Amino acid sequence: MCQELVWMADHMEQLDGVRMLQAKDWGIEDAELILFCDACPVRMGFWCELGDVTLSFQCRIDDRSHGILYFEALAVLSALSFALQASFPPPSHIVVFTDNSNTVNMFNSLKATPTYNPILMTAVDLLLQFNAQLRVFHIPGTENHVADSLSHFNNDLAYNASPSIIINPFTPPRVMLGAELL
Repeated sequence: MCQELVWMADHMEQLDGVRMLQAKDWGIEDAELILFCDACPVRMGFWCELGDVTLSFQCRIDDRSHGILYFEALAVLSALSFALQASFPPPSHIVVFTDNSNTVNMFNSLKATPTYNPILMTAVDLLLQFNAQLRVFHIPGTENHVADSLSHFNNDLAYNASPSIIINPFTPPRVMLGAELL
């Protein structure tokens, strides 16, 4: 917990004050980029539509020391990292849908147990670095079929759902405290 407090104090010291005008309420209709995520115990996936192309990513998980909630949250962080680092200019309003309500609550409250704090801290670092805002919403699993297909590496189902889909591998961002992001 000491690392988290030092991280927060450093950020508070470096920030230029409360951004009242930029902290306006906004919704899905204001998003510049919308992404969909999912994870299973051994894989993660996310996707978004960019014009007439559906761009998607999937990753195998070699780490068995964390549970599914960790990887659901890591999938959201991976989508956010892609959104901010792969676009020029990066979007300022990003929406991510996930079928895990605990992950939605974690990102919307920025409150988690210590295991998940590095994921949230990395997300905040990215949002501050790129001057962006994030909203995470729940989507029922039955409506999250493309992300589910990607996270299970069932690419035939993903292609059936979206014939223009382009599937790429990805490596999730590092979430160690003090580490540079990928």
